[in-house]
This record gives sequence, C-alpha cells and structure tokens, in this order.
Amino acid sequence: MCSCILFSICPVYAFAAENQKERVVRIGVPDDTYDKINGNGKRSGYGYEYLQKIAGYTGWNYEYVDCT
Repeated sequence: MCSCILFSICPVYAFAAENQKERVVRIGVPDDTYDKINGNGKRSGYGYEYLQKIAGYTGWNYEYVDCT
C-alpha cells in the first residue's frame, strides 16, 4: 500500500522539476584571467569550459560581466 502511494507521487515531483523557470547566473570575469574572447566575441578557456560543464548538469545560463 505504501509503495503504491510512493510511486504515484514520484512522477509529480519529476514533472515539476522540468517546468522550473530558467535560472541566469551572473559571472564576474576580470581581464587578467585565462579565459579568452576571440574577435567574434566567443569565449574560450579553462574557466569558461568548466562553467559550461556545470551548466550542463544544473541547467543554468550564464551572463558574463566584465570586471576591471
């Protein structure tokens, strides 16, 4: 009986997680880091790639803010 109740509730939580609002995280990027921006404005480098890997797990989108 308890397992029937448990299994009927679990899909509701999974469905609710998929409908969460997209989260934007601001990242401050100093000029003197290992991250690079090419002529087209595309970012690259260890820090950028690391954050993109994290975003793949969390679903976050990043807004990069240049710091001086």
